[in-house]
Amino acid sequence: MRSDNGPQFKSEEYMKFCELNGIKAVKTTPKWAQANGKVERQNSSLLKRLQIAQAEKQDSKREIRKYLASYRALTHPTTGRSPAELLFRRKLRGKLTDLSTHQQEDSEIRDHDAELKAKSKLTADLRHGAKPSTISVGDEVLIQQEKKNKFTTNFNDTLHTVVHKDSYQVTV
Repeated sequence: MRSDNGPQFKSEEYMKFCELNGIKAVKTTPKWAQANGKVERQNSSLLKRLQIAQAEKQDSKREIRKYLASYRALTHPTTGRSPAELLFRRKLRGKLTDLSTHQQEDSEIRDHDAELKAKSKLTADLRHGAKPSTISVGDEVLIQQEKKNKFTTNFNDTLHTVVHKDSYQVTV
């Protein structure tokens, strides 16, 4: 489960819940939306639906339920199945019959999804000029700080030592 470093995801109760249910909790970098892109994209869609409901003076809870039902039932272009079908291992029953008979094995779906995600990552890395990190354990680094006014420097002047590095995550 990927989450930000919010206090609700740091509690002892949450950690015990994850451990008891075999969930690996992965924390993303605070205040860096790209690290949690899937959630940010979904939140953006939900917010847009809420704005439309408010503008049209509709019941926001009802509109969110309709949006989520549609999202869960629509076939995803990457997997070829709907999220509900992947979760429940069967098609949802509804008013309209799905005429597609396209079936794939879970491993094929996961492989196809991973392949498309890898292509997207490569494209994004090229566009942003991403390079492998040269930071290693024991290095001294500066930490970026929030801008409080126009005179605030980009980085806090306190040096921190890297104590752990795991692919793209660094602990100081």
